[in-house]
Amino acid sequence: GAAGTDPQSLATALSTFRDDVRRRAGEAAKAGGEGAGSAKEMLALCDSLRDDVLPSLGVKVEDQPSGVARCNLDDPKVLLADQAKKREAAAKAAAEKEGKAKAAAEAKAAEAARAAVPPSQMFAAEHDALFGREQGQYGALDADGVPTADGAGEPLSKSAIKKLKKMLDKQKKLHEKVKA
Repeated sequence: GAAGTDPQSLATALSTFRDDVRRRAGEAAKAGGEGAGSAKEMLALCDSLRDDVLPSLGVKVEDQPSGVARCNLDDPKVLLADQAKKREAAAKAAAEKEGKAKAAAEAKAAEAARAAVPPSQMFAAEHDALFGREQGQYGALDADGVPTADGAGEPLSKSAIKKLKKMLDKQKKLHEKVKA
C-alpha cells in the first residue's frame, strides 16, 4: 500500500481523533449547560469504540492521564479475552461494592434498632437476637433492667453484673441520642 497506510498508522490516526473528541466532550461535560448530556454520550461512544469495536479489529487503546491514548496492534482474540477479563473484574468489583453498601445499610439499621430499645428493656429475652445474644441468655432482672441471673437461674458474678451495668449505661447514652 501507499506510505502511511499501514495498520499501525491507521490505528494511531483513529486514536488521535478519539483523543480530540474525548477532550472536547470532557470540556463540554464539565462546563455543564445544554450540551452536557450530549457530551456524556460522546464520552460513552468513545469508551465503546475503545472497549467494544477496536479490540475486535486487533487495536488496543489505553487511555493515559495525559489525554493522549496509547495505541497498539495485537491479536483480536487476545484483546477480546482481555476485555472479557476486565468486564468480569468490573462486575465483581461492582457486586462487592453493592454488598458492602448493603451490609453497611443493614448495620446502620440494626444500630438504629438497638438504640431505639429503652435501656431498661435491653436485656429482655425479646431483644436477644437484636443485641447478638443467645436466646434466653439472661433470667431475672433487677429494677433497672440489669440481669442478676443467667437463663438457667444461676446468679451472675459481681464482675459480670458490673460489665452488664456498663453496657446498660452505654445503651442509655445511645437511647438518649435517638430520643433527642
